[in-house]
Amino acid sequence: KRINKIGLDLEGVILDAGGGAGNWSIPLSTVNKHVDLVDIADGRLLIAHQMCRQLSIKNITLRHMSIEKMVFPNQHFDAILCYSVIMFTNVEKTLNEFFRVLKPGGRLYIQADLWRWYFGQGSRAKTNKTNYLTKFLLKKLIFGKPILLTQKSFKSMIEKAGFELVGIGQDGETSFDFDSKSLSMKSFYEPQTVGREEIIEVCATRI
Repeated sequence: KRINKIGLDLEGVILDAGGGAGNWSIPLSTVNKHVDLVDIADGRLLIAHQMCRQLSIKNITLRHMSIEKMVFPNQHFDAILCYSVIMFTNVEKTLNEFFRVLKPGGRLYIQADLWRWYFGQGSRAKTNKTNYLTKFLLKKLIFGKPILLTQKSFKSMIEKAGFELVGIGQDGETSFDFDSKSLSMKSFYEPQTVGREEIIEVCATRI
């Protein structure tokens, strides 16, 4: 239902960028010709492989690579989905790579955690707020990740990379299909205060 609501049921070739264990790839495969799942985590790819085997799914290809630099040819995909991953990469480099591999008019769906997530909803979801923030700060100091995005900065990066924005909202709010409001779709997260930047999802097309 979520995929249908967003508008990624295209019967096309789809990239699940940073797709991990296949949470999105598996349902995407039921409404598209082929899905390429890309991730850098071997353990998650192994889970995805086992899931595809158990479910006899033949139209998902698993690839171990960074989404900042991929081996796919130019203008290869009809759509790209990147859920809760891009802030752990070089955002500008990743968006440029998405632009390269996406067909003109192709659809880009991204969900990202914004800066307040790490000091608000994200920490409230943990049993020990102090430990959560300590781990976050250590990762930030050592690896420089995740990138602390604002809605304004993220929107600017997407447009600079050559995409045209179709919609911006909180998780579960946006779609490429303006007639999809009749479809029921819930956020995977607790409701957020209107105007409070924590999570953002974007629908955009390649110009």
